[in-house]
Amino acid sequence: MTRVGNQLKAVIFDWAGVTVDYGSRAPTEVFIEIFRRRGIDITSAEARGPMGLAKRDHIAAIAALPRIAAQWHALHAREAIDQDVQAMYEESLPLQKEKLACAGSEVIPGVGFQKQSVGCASSGSRLVPPRATRAS
Repeated sequence: MTRVGNQLKAVIFDWAGVTVDYGSRAPTEVFIEIFRRRGIDITSAEARGPMGLAKRDHIAAIAALPRIAAQWHALHAREAIDQDVQAMYEESLPLQKEKLACAGSEVIPGVGFQKQSVGCASSGSRLVPPRATRAS
């Protein structure tokens, strides 16, 4: 935040989960989807459990959960290895952008921005600040 005199010039927010995507739905949905594509069903609670870790570490932590590891072993006859985690991570990046553009970028009530959709399949959406008003 910068102040010039008594006028506020800028406020910077971490948008994810602060001003948009309340509850971090997009990453949760992405984790569920990338495991589902490999035949593994994970719950929202399992997907959210390691929230706060870097995405790649988050995926590895989910894969290491005993219930998930057992499903993985039953389907693939081995543990999830580093290449599996890397592949899921690489797949998660564009999928998260898609989720945010199509469903996860609704502005949290009370935040003075509005979503302008520019198409889910192409360039997503953008948030536009309201016109500044001058206090009298």
